[in-house]
Amino acid sequence: VHMTGEPVLAADGSTASMWAVLRDVSELRRSERAVRESRDCLQRQRHIARTEHRLAVELQEAVLPPWRGSLRLPQGGPASLDLAGHYLPSSTSALVGGDWFDALQLPDGQTLLSVGDLTGHGVSATSGVAMLLGAVRGMAVSGAAPGALMGWLNQMLDASAQPALGSAICCRYEPGS
Repeated sequence: VHMTGEPVLAADGSTASMWAVLRDVSELRRSERAVRESRDCLQRQRHIARTEHRLAVELQEAVLPPWRGSLRLPQGGPASLDLAGHYLPSSTSALVGGDWFDALQLPDGQTLLSVGDLTGHGVSATSGVAMLLGAVRGMAVSGAAPGALMGWLNQMLDASAQPALGSAICCRYEPGS
């Protein structure tokens, strides 16, 4: 309760009566508490979003190829391939997505080139990219041809606990031909 009042004075200066206004402020206090809790919740959500964004960026940087600028593959081979790649994020830097590219020199001297995009944003998308890129690299090193590799990758995505949509392309560069 909020109360405001004043004495009403008699002609001789003594208190003749008093007037008061009483107001129930319960709803106002509930509203103030709701606003305070909403503000606190929003601050927690912003902190969580900043942390998730930082983790997603770090994971993406760990997954994308370590080379910057030009790369010559195969190293020391007779016919080399000059590559350059750069990740261009969306116009909204808060959305770290599932885009990836890779170049991998294979044991037989060929080079696997791959580019893809997994739907989604944030840590879940970038961790999915880490899994996919690891699978692509592992299958390629084992000698899988690009067509079979893409088929197995699709099966892996369909069978995962959280199926995802994406697109990818991969090919092998054969220096001799």
